[in-house]
Amino acid sequence: MTHLYQTPGVTIINGEILPEALAAYVEKNIDFTDAVIGVIAAKNHFEYLASFDKKHMNRVADLGLKRIESLEDLADA
Repeated sequence: MTHLYQTPGVTIINGEILPEALAAYVEKNIDFTDAVIGVIAAKNHFEYLASFDKKHMNRVADLGLKRIESLEDLADA
């Protein structure tokens, strides 16, 4: 994957987040999509991330993200 996004002529949307997303994917043992979502949310200074995926999204708490499941959870926060 690292070689793919560094290939001349290949343009990846949000490619600057890939190194950190790949690291989160490997180190936190989460789905790659969850890693990308978590890193993008953290880079954009999101505090809350709505997700039903308790297992994976709780693993990105160290990025400063708090997982919520509903707007009611946000009101209680």
